[in-house]
Amino acid sequence: MKNNLFFIGILVTALALSSAIAMGSSMDSGLLIEQFATDSKVYAVHDSASVFCNDVLISTELPVYILPDKDWASGDSITDFVVNTTVTTNSNGRLSTSLIWENPEVGSYDIIIDLNKNGKYDVSDECTDLLDDNTVAGFTVIQATTPEPEETANETVNESTEDVVQEPEPNATVPESNDTEAVTASSSTDYVPFFIIAAAIIVAALIIAVTLRRMH
Repeated sequence: MKNNLFFIGILVTALALSSAIAMGSSMDSGLLIEQFATDSKVYAVHDSASVFCNDVLISTELPVYILPDKDWASGDSITDFVVNTTVTTNSNGRLSTSLIWENPEVGSYDIIIDLNKNGKYDVSDECTDLLDDNTVAGFTVIQATTPEPEETANETVNESTEDVVQEPEPNATVPESNDTEAVTASSSTDYVPFFIIAAAIIVAALIIAVTLRRMH
């Protein structure tokens, strides 16, 4: 029974320590996320517990590395990194949301905060460096999508309108600018109904006048 309690105690302690050193990528709001676009910025946050390395690291500048994702073993040298920057812990030895990559590139990456500043990833009782995840990639970056220009739709509408305006009406007769005879003939034809109506009115007036004269 005592042995069981001993192993349970070790397990609980290990889980507590693993949660204490948890660290990850985030948005500027501090919200932990694991996928970014190339038009976004990558932040690191470790605000759940104090950062330990023999002692609480208060107001301490620490090196941060962003590296291509791989399985890390204690003692691995930190090389081939794509970003090397620094962050500073606060007065409680915690790492508030800190910008670590302003222009991310497409890929899968890990974040390491080198607490003892020796250029290696160390896992020991004295000092364990912060690693965002050693089972999968700490975070990934995908290509940002580019929205289509807004004026494209307007240009399409304008082109459609122009096509409608330029289209001739059915059965419409459009005389050529140099065909004077066609224009004259068309104009004369337009006046024919007027002459017929005028002649009819004159004849009607004469008939009425003759009739009235006979009556008197």
